[in-house]
Parts: sequence; structure tokens; C-alpha cells
Amino acid sequence: MGKDIGNVYYLSPDNLNWEPLERGYTDFLDFCLNGDLSKYYEGLRWNTWKNDVKNIPGTSAFHIIPPLWTKEGKDINKDSRKAVPIQELYDLAIDTITQLSKQ
Repeated sequence: MGKDIGNVYYLSPDNLNWEPLERGYTDFLDFCLNGDLSKYYEGLRWNTWKNDVKNIPGTSAFHIIPPLWTKEGKDINKDSRKAVPIQELYDLAIDTITQLSKQ
């Protein structure tokens, strides 16, 4: 990551890069509560996402197949989605990044 210790980074699901948000934790929380999340997540939400997220616990997130970072996964409305534990998704992302960096 960068040299800006204390700032929040985001692991982007559409490119598997750690992206600096250029804000500290307090500013990040303020953005999450008061910012324009619709604009931020534009292209990463499918048509029925509002209804779908009502049915999963806060410890889960959607595993999307094909992955959004692939050419085949660019149309999120056509991709398969399944709720899984967030830790599982994080571990998969880190393992994928590690494997791709070895190629």
C-alpha cells in the first residue's frame, strides 16, 4: 500500500486493487453515513440489490460469479450472486491476488 499510514484503503472488487480513499477513519465513517454511496458504488450494484441485502446478516456479503474483475463479470445484472461470510470473500480475494502476482 501507500505511505499514507492512517488512511483507509478499499479492495476494489472490479479490479482487485487496493485503492486509497484519501481519508482517515473518521472521515471514512462520515462518508459511509453521509456520503453519496450510490455514486461511489455505481456499476457495482445490480437491479435488485436493495431487496437482496435485506436478507443477509451484516457478517455476510455477496460472492459474485464470474468475478467483477474478469471480462465475463462486467455485467453485474447477469452474474450469479450468493451470500457468504465476509471473511471467506476477503480470504478468496487475497489468495487470488497472491496467485495472480506469481504469474
